[in-house]
Amino acid sequence: MKKLLFLLALVCCYGCSDSEPLGYNEQDAQRALNDIKGTYVGNILVDNIPQQISITIGDNFIVNNLPMKPILQRVYTDEQELVQALRSAEIAKFTASPANMAVNSSEFLLIMDPADLQVAVSVNGKTNIVTATISSSALINTIYDELTLNMTVTDLFCDNRIIDVTTNRISYFVDNAQKQAN
Repeated sequence: MKKLLFLLALVCCYGCSDSEPLGYNEQDAQRALNDIKGTYVGNILVDNIPQQISITIGDNFIVNNLPMKPILQRVYTDEQELVQALRSAEIAKFTASPANMAVNSSEFLLIMDPADLQVAVSVNGKTNIVTATISSSALINTIYDELTLNMTVTDLFCDNRIIDVTTNRISYFVDNAQKQAN
């Protein structure tokens, strides 16, 4: 957390313009970070059907109820196996740590460290562990309390098998997730 506050203070002081530092200090950075903390609710499209997810910003960045179909359909190309995997998959919760932040007067850009999402699924009576490494970023508009989220699967494994995601990327996008009242 101190690393994030330091980065935010540094960006605020020196990164916003080529002119003199803006005079932000660690307290200003903490206040700015506290402004964006909270839970945002929005929709993500899966097969052109909106599915509601929630995104929580605190010490970590957490995406709850992440739909697994885009990932699992890459692992299981057989329709019956895909159905088994989807039925057995637990509700996915993706957690990442903020790595960098940029700020202007009304927007925050959070860039998270790549993180693994692991889900256990049962297919044909065997439990498999599906691991997706996800890179993510969020743009938060503090005027409208809206969040835009972009997540991309950069690596995908099922047990020890590597699944190619370089030629046909798996991406998630949430636009205009609204901050919920505390």
